[in-house]
Amino acid sequence: MTPMPYCGISCMITQKWADQVESLLENETVIIRAEVLAEVVYVLDKVYKLPRLEIHTVITQFLDLNNVEIEDKVVIVLTLETYSQTRACSHYASAQICELIFR
Repeated sequence: MTPMPYCGISCMITQKWADQVESLLENETVIIRAEVLAEVVYVLDKVYKLPRLEIHTVITQFLDLNNVEIEDKVVIVLTLETYSQTRACSHYASAQICELIFR
């Protein structure tokens, strides 16, 4: 792992958490709740202003990890696809409702 440049206590704490998450993802089964995923999408979109296609790509890759489980994965993946391809659904939750109703 590449050492982080000095930036104070917050970076040390952040790096410690990052190391713990990395270890967890490598060694344990991780169960993600749909509600948590929706919040992650919201933060990536509204706070970090990531493009929807990038959000779709990153989260889909994460969900494809062997040890990551999520309820209704098919609906979640279709929701991410709809969300990334259209502005008709202004929010991830709207896209999820569309998927549940129309698919």
